[in-house]
Amino acid sequence: MVVNALPNLLRARDTEFRGTRAISTVAMMVAALFAGSTLLTPLYGIYKERFGFSQITLPLIYAVYVAGNLAALLLFGQVSDKLGRRWGALAAVLIALGSRRP
Repeated sequence: MVVNALPNLLRARDTEFRGTRAISTVAMMVAALFAGSTLLTPLYGIYKERFGFSQITLPLIYAVYVAGNLAALLLFGQVSDKLGRRWGALAAVLIALGSRRP
């Protein structure tokens, strides 16, 4: 009886490990994308001085960023449902990497 239960127990532990690994991978990906999107924030003060931005320009930059994120979520939110989670995440990472200028 114990011998018959062992394969089921091993499969359950393997599934649990894969779930934990997947959650960890997604968490690291989200953290990297959030860090990359806010990495330039300290430079806005320098840009303000160098380019002569008015007081309203920096809040407008943030507002455009938020509006762009909202539009992207509304327009592309269903992509992973159609392509699959892995391909949707890969596309998001590739777009984020492609949007960075060297």
